[in-house]
Amino acid sequence: MTQEPNSSRGRPRVLLVGAAPNMYAFLAVLRPHVEFIAATNWLHKATTCARSRWCDEFWPISVAEPTGWDVTAGVPADDATLGFVRHVLDLAAYLEITHVVPGSDQMIFWLSGYRSAFTDAGIVLCCPDFDAGSLVQDKIRLNEFAERHGVPVPRRVVVEDDAAALAAREDLGFPVVVKGLTSTGASGVRYVTDDGELVAAVRELRASSPEVALHEYVPGAIEPSVTFLLDEKGRPVVETWLRKIRYADSGRSCCVISMPPPRGADAVRELARESGLTGWCAFQFKVDSRGGELVLIEGNPRIGNNFKILVELWRRLGIDVGRLTLAAWNGQALPRHLTPPGLLGVSVLEEPTAFAVALRGRRRKPFRRDNRPPGLPRFVLATLATYARRPVLDVITKSLLRDPAFFVAAAKRLVRIRVPQPQFVPWGDATLPLRRTGSRQLGVDEERGG
Repeated sequence: MTQEPNSSRGRPRVLLVGAAPNMYAFLAVLRPHVEFIAATNWLHKATTCARSRWCDEFWPISVAEPTGWDVTAGVPADDATLGFVRHVLDLAAYLEITHVVPGSDQMIFWLSGYRSAFTDAGIVLCCPDFDAGSLVQDKIRLNEFAERHGVPVPRRVVVEDDAAALAAREDLGFPVVVKGLTSTGASGVRYVTDDGELVAAVRELRASSPEVALHEYVPGAIEPSVTFLLDEKGRPVVETWLRKIRYADSGRSCCVISMPPPRGADAVRELARESGLTGWCAFQFKVDSRGGELVLIEGNPRIGNNFKILVELWRRLGIDVGRLTLAAWNGQALPRHLTPPGLLGVSVLEEPTAFAVALRGRRRKPFRRDNRPPGLPRFVLATLATYARRPVLDVITKSLLRDPAFFVAAAKRLVRIRVPQPQFVPWGDATLPLRRTGSRQLGVDEERGG
């Protein structure tokens, strides 16, 4: 049912809760369409967006931070969660907020179960319902749900202890991927190649996750993804398929190119619709080198790290995603905007990290036969070729001129990030700018009539 914000307040007033750095792109596209934007979090220094010129006020959270994130246990009702929800509601009422935007997976989990309280207060809670968000955050249930809707997923086994894990690997073989129930990025995922690593990974993840699953390792070196803005009925308003060219870490690409919807895209749209998702969401895939099948790896009920590049791609196309976002949140019927293939975008500040990751990948031997990193000279040439094509620059890079205070804060944060292990970095598209990138080359088994 369409939820209307309190119309007596004029233009929308937005509260970002726990605004992560990638939410800066959200601020930039919403700002022309809203009267006021505030951010709230436990620490000001952890809220890079609060340094932005687009953010009018920052309000520290004075109550205890919830710690639970068990998506199988129902709506959290512990004292910390209830106190946090009351804080957000009270602050929203004080600031006359019309739209509350949770800025992370955990914020969605803690707030979405109390949507009725926000609705009663005349506030639009801008995230999926609790059941839909929990389904997509659950790395085990999402695979089962996707499989029922015709989306290929890796084989997997839920394990309770070391013995069960060792028995499961007899069927799955090595390498195998060990996943906890929930995680952000690749933080709750381990790639293991022998029994010792397997047992250590299962014990580590079970310490913080109620369930652990072993997933078949899907061979391949290409990882497409799709970002959707869905209306209240789960229909795509914005749909963008990407191939990732360079990575700053396993979950953070810094150079992307748009591609046509691949074969299987209709099943992915159905998956998104039937899951109950609304608003922004993203799904990550891997192309199985054994047969070219598009295999689901994970989903997110929020914007992803590529959003900082995507907003500038959409701007170049004349798509006002700020206006579309507010309209979708308010339940309006909207036409579909499918991003055309061949648009190249980069996150300039993360390029040094991408080179460091490539260097570390070359030192990590033996190389995987299905995912061999390119030689460094070829990697450097591909990077130069990217910029020779005059790519779209991400919104954070452009903030150097538009929003220097935020740019400095974001740059300092990036400098402090350690160069990650490139366990899950796919190298298949790392030299893509040196090759042809027409529609046929970009579409991995392209969708017919899509």
